[in-house]
Amino acid sequence: MANKILVFIVILLAGNLHGQASDYIITQNHDTIYGKIRKSNSTKFVNFKKDGNTIRYKASFGAIRGFYMAKSDEHYDNVEIPKGWESKNKSMYLWRMTKGDRIKLYFHGEGTGVNYIPTLYILKEGQELANLPTNGDYALFGKFAKKSTIEKTRPFLADNQEALRILDKIIPTSENFVNLINRYNESFANKK
Repeated sequence: MANKILVFIVILLAGNLHGQASDYIITQNHDTIYGKIRKSNSTKFVNFKKDGNTIRYKASFGAIRGFYMAKSDEHYDNVEIPKGWESKNKSMYLWRMTKGDRIKLYFHGEGTGVNYIPTLYILKEGQELANLPTNGDYALFGKFAKKSTIEKTRPFLADNQEALRILDKIIPTSENFVNLINRYNESFANKK
């Protein structure tokens, strides 16, 4: 009887461990490697632990395409910084807020307290990363946009009249922007 209980517990634990989400990185060859993200509070590097070894991947275009942190359900992409931007780096890891690949909406916050600087970025296939203006008091689900945010987003959506109509009437919260971009991406995914 004790053996049956022990076997049951082992099976139960194995099932729970297997079913848990895991962190991973995506290599330049689109391979997915599962492990544990050890440090990701920087746009410049990520520490990844697999089989007891920790490797530091710098945000450069010879490293990894991105990574996923299961606990917070966040995807980060390795994004090229356009020439002319004030940056010592050629690329950085940015939190991707949207799903789909045609247009990506990214968020990055730096600093703490009154020194916190929120930045919103947009990237469309075949174009350079662009900075979207915010009110500076960006809250993930608060009102954050200015008229200039909406106007700067307009050219990215120009190939979808329905998205432009929604943009004209949007209540400028990050949740609404994310939903708009996701719907836009879905409309093109359905045409493939």
